[in-house]
Order: sequence, then structure tokens, then C-alpha cells
Amino acid sequence: MAGAERGEAAGVEGGCQPKKVITELAEDLLAHYAGKPLIDNYAVYQHLMDYWAATMQDDCYLIAADGWKAEVDIEVDKKGKQKGWTCDFIPKPRIVCSMFCQRARGPLTNLPWS
Repeated sequence: MAGAERGEAAGVEGGCQPKKVITELAEDLLAHYAGKPLIDNYAVYQHLMDYWAATMQDDCYLIAADGWKAEVDIEVDKKGKQKGWTCDFIPKPRIVCSMFCQRARGPLTNLPWS
């Protein structure tokens, strides 16, 4: 697992080739877990490929196309009125909680009886 040992995110960056990324990552995993007595390296490989198909593939292609940008996009209706927002890499609940949960908890946790 050369990439992970170097602290890299498996070579995922703007302009990368996702098929090459998953191939190298899968080969590294197979080699790393080969010969381990309690771990089936092919089971680890299958878990990686299942996760790739379900989640990681889409994210990798987004990063390859646009780079590591976690931008909030404002949705506008036909009249030019803002109707909401989206973010490709960070789920809405996480953004909302990072902005408002701490503020909501702040005053309540500083009460003398809490």
C-alpha cells in the first residue's frame, strides 16, 4: 500500500484517471494482504470493489474532473430567486450541523446545572 504509506489519498486528484487509481489500489491491497494467515486478501479486494461500485467511483470521477472542491452551489429558479443549495462532496446535514449545532449547544452547555 505504497500510496497510503506516503500519506496520499490513493492518487485521487484533479486530472487523475479513476480506472488507473482503482487498479493500483486493488493491486496494492492484494499484495499487502497476501499470505496473512487470518485475512483472505480476495475478500478484502471484493469489499474494496463493492465500495468502489457503490460510492467511491462517483466521487473519484468528480474529483478527477473538478479537483478537490467542496463548493456549495446555490440553486436558482426561473425567476432568479434562490430556492436551495447543494454540495457534491459534503452531505447537507453535516454542513448544517457544523454551522448551527455548535451554536445551538453552546449556551445550553454553559448553564450552571448542566
